[in-house]
Parts: sequence; structure tokens; C-alpha cells
Amino acid sequence: MFPLDCPVIFNFHGYTAAIKQLLWERPQNERFDLNGYREEGTTTTPFDMHVHNRTSRYHLVIQSAQKIATRNPAAAALAEELIVKYERKIADHGLFIRREGVDPPEIAGWEVDELILVSVT
Repeated sequence: MFPLDCPVIFNFHGYTAAIKQLLWERPQNERFDLNGYREEGTTTTPFDMHVHNRTSRYHLVIQSAQKIATRNPAAAALAEELIVKYERKIADHGLFIRREGVDPPEIAGWEVDELILVSVT
């Protein structure tokens, strides 16, 4: 299902053990990164729970950029810009939610307009 030379990021809504069981015997299983529920956080917004559990869309961008930079050093500078940008978004989100008690408008009002798939080789 996944080529052996392809890094894979699983962002799972449950415990990572469920996915680990599926991947344990796969060749080169070190290429899989698993994100999932960590029992971190408290009563808060759904997106803030993702931030606490490191499963937010911002965390996925950061993790993907790190993988791209590792595989393609020519893209490392752009990857670093993305990482800095989304680390800042995570920090700003934390400040906003603690001050306002709700997710910022860019999260609360987010809608999918179109799906864009990008392949990096």
C-alpha cells in the first residue's frame, strides 16, 4: 500500500497502538510516523485538543515539512519557513484560546473549498 521509499504520516483520532499493530511487521516500519490521542489537555475546544495532542493541521504541516527537508535538501529553506510559520500559528492559537476561550475565526469558520493533492518527489 505504501512504497518502501515513501515516508508516511498517520494522523489518527484514536490511540496509536491500534495503528502500530497494523504496521509492526511491515518492512522499514521506521518510515511511519504515528500521531494520535495522548490523553493531554483538558476541557477545551476540539481544535485545542488537537493542538495538545499534536494532531492539528498545523502540526501536520510542520511534520510534513520536516520530512520533505530530510528527503530533499534543496527544499530545506522553504520547509524551514513553513515550520517557523506554523509554530508561530500554534503559539498564537494558544494565546488566543486562553484569552478568548474559543478557537480563532480561521479555525472556527474554516470550510473546505477544494482538495489539492501535492506529490513531492
